[in-house]
Amino acid sequence: MSASRLLWVVVLGSVLVVASIAFPASALLLERANSTPASHGLSSDPAGSAGTYVVTFTESGLPAGTNWSVKTEGRWAPLAPSGVVAPSVEPLWHHGLTNNSTSTTIGFTLPNGTYGFWVPGVADPTTLFLPSPPHGHLAVNGSAASVDVAFTAVPLYDLTFSETGLPSGTNWTVGLGPVGPWGATPLPTASGSMAGAWGAPVHSSTGTTVTFPVPNGTYFFWIPNVTVSTTVYVPTPFAGNTTVNGASVTVDVAFTAVQFYTLTFAESGLPAGTNWSVAIAGGGEGSWGWGSGPAPAWSGGSTQFNCSSNATINFTVPNGNYSLVIGNATNGSGLYVPSPATGNVTVHGAAVTVAVKFTWLALYNITFAETGLPSGSWWSVGIFNASVGFSWNGSTNSTVNFTVPNGVYNFSVWSGWNGSGAYVPTPAIGTVTVNGANVTVSIKFVQVTFYQVTFVETGLPSGSTWYVATASGTWGWALNESETTSISFQLTNGTYGFSVGPVWTNGAFYLPSPAYGLVTVAGSGVTVDVTFSPLSS
Repeated sequence: MSASRLLWVVVLGSVLVVASIAFPASALLLERANSTPASHGLSSDPAGSAGTYVVTFTESGLPAGTNWSVKTEGRWAPLAPSGVVAPSVEPLWHHGLTNNSTSTTIGFTLPNGTYGFWVPGVADPTTLFLPSPPHGHLAVNGSAASVDVAFTAVPLYDLTFSETGLPSGTNWTVGLGPVGPWGATPLPTASGSMAGAWGAPVHSSTGTTVTFPVPNGTYFFWIPNVTVSTTVYVPTPFAGNTTVNGASVTVDVAFTAVQFYTLTFAESGLPAGTNWSVAIAGGGEGSWGWGSGPAPAWSGGSTQFNCSSNATINFTVPNGNYSLVIGNATNGSGLYVPSPATGNVTVHGAAVTVAVKFTWLALYNITFAETGLPSGSWWSVGIFNASVGFSWNGSTNSTVNFTVPNGVYNFSVWSGWNGSGAYVPTPAIGTVTVNGANVTVSIKFVQVTFYQVTFVETGLPSGSTWYVATASGTWGWALNESETTSISFQLTNGTYGFSVGPVWTNGAFYLPSPAYGLVTVAGSGVTVDVTFSPLSS
């Protein structure tokens, strides 16, 4: 029997944590945390179940030997009790099982609970088979269950896009999406495989045609521009709708090489040698920006950015309408603000120059001075002003400095940390006004003591990896794992929600009790006992 792997996926702030556990391929084919669509209303509580039961999906309507598949999805842990903050912890320890077969039946072995299921369409080069039902719910409650799935054959026709104007051998692309009655119908590729679970396909070719086998319906298409060396070829049409009704359809696409012009930004007011920058977005007449309708950008909706210490900044662009953003400049003695800072410019058949005038603004220091942190501790401050934007600085010294023009600034001070404890700032947030002079803001840090919270498990085979997540509204959430019988967290006084994950090990699932709960830290360490029980099957 081949082996697959179980994936636990967790996001800690900006860090993605992934752990994998080997298991038999016949057991669990896919695991993902917090991924169940709310619209399916999944909820199950197999914890404490006496065993598992066979769920059988039986199909009709497919040619003999056709490969088809079914996915079921539910939870291995119960919902958090009322009042427990564990849902903010995540993961919810979801599981998903996907099985496929070339026979008329697909089976699953599941504990009691309510599950969502999904049945993808099946395609070959000439026919699309649509399932009924394509998705739904099933309940397992102490006995076997069954679901009948009827596939209906829908004939396919060739929807061909035929291009002219491109150099021979050039790669070009067409994207297709159904509209109207087909909605989210999966479309087959030319080889008969499905183009995504329920998505629309994108095909490329170095020949003169791109073909999609599709059923009757109205389809929306889009065709990106093509760049060859320094030349951009724009398609006509670049997007639109086409209808297939009982016969193959061909859409003619004519590519035209577009001419480029120089878009120049010329500045005045900056000291010689001062670096400045311009960004433009938008552009080409008759081009397409992915997924956003007729786009202004000849490059497919992208932004171009240039900087220079000269008096001019140049872009080479085709005809079109462009939005522009010009950044502030500084040379150490002051801030230079551009006019215009934003705007629009049109290129149509000739080069264009945009005049930019910079005005000098004096700069002053905002100094944040801390007390209460041990020497060498890291701390940081962020400030924001609608005109200047957001700035962030950190330091292991007693001061953090910003150089800014006159204005009112919001600030946030993050908690300090020196490895043995956290230090909370006062004030943590506030405003500071700069008006013609330097300003100092005093920050006082107070130490917050940490205590050890230990989760101790019983019931797992020796060496099994298990997981616990904790959360609070003040400190956020964290996930730890261990192959020993204990998992520890360093936490401050307060009440924390916790979540204990199920475990697959030695060919069996082990469900924790408690799976969710609250733990309160009040001036001393705390121990939480967790008992794992095997789910018989």
